[in-house]
Amino acid sequence: MKKIVLIFLMIFIFGWGGKVGAALNDYCATPPFLTTAIKPNILFVIDKSGSMGWTAYSDAYDSSETYEGYFIPSKNYKLDNGVWTETSDPENCTFTQTAEKYVGYREISGVCSGSKLNFVTMARVDLLRWAITGGRPEACDGTGGNDAQRLSTDCDPDLACTGDYCVLETNADVKVKVPKSRIDGLVQNLRAEKEDNQPRLGVLFYSS
Repeated sequence: MKKIVLIFLMIFIFGWGGKVGAALNDYCATPPFLTTAIKPNILFVIDKSGSMGWTAYSDAYDSSETYEGYFIPSKNYKLDNGVWTETSDPENCTFTQTAEKYVGYREISGVCSGSKLNFVTMARVDLLRWAITGGRPEACDGTGGNDAQRLSTDCDPDLACTGDYCVLETNADVKVKVPKSRIDGLVQNLRAEKEDNQPRLGVLFYSS
């Protein structure tokens, strides 16, 4: 008798319960127990102290590699009033090609490719910033002890860079002028892909 009751119970659960569940695409977008979709809140908390200031590319330079970062690898740049700016001039670059631990131990001058400039100037935290937010705007000087600065929109490249170009500044105070399209990190891509339910995103960099 118990087996019969169990069989009827299983038929009831599995026979009629299949049509009650949410479709997979809906289930992945919004939990089925929520009656109203709520925009997700995402906050990255990142420690930029210590080894995060070391070179992103610590090995010796390899001409067969493409080094990514704030600079567009395929473009040439030269210094213009302290800011590396794109140029059509032919490359004529002198730079440190040895393996180094610290960004300050490398030097670069002349007309140089973006790939070489990324190799020399990018710290680990710079690559992380570039990948997540698109980079650190020049207006965000990163000085500590100033709450107004830390809360300022100057540190958000989507708000600080209003024109067709933006000046980004590395952890070692190297400045480069880039087109706005170069600011294309995870934050920008998430916003673009989730237009119907855009997440609220925040990134907090701190020194421990």
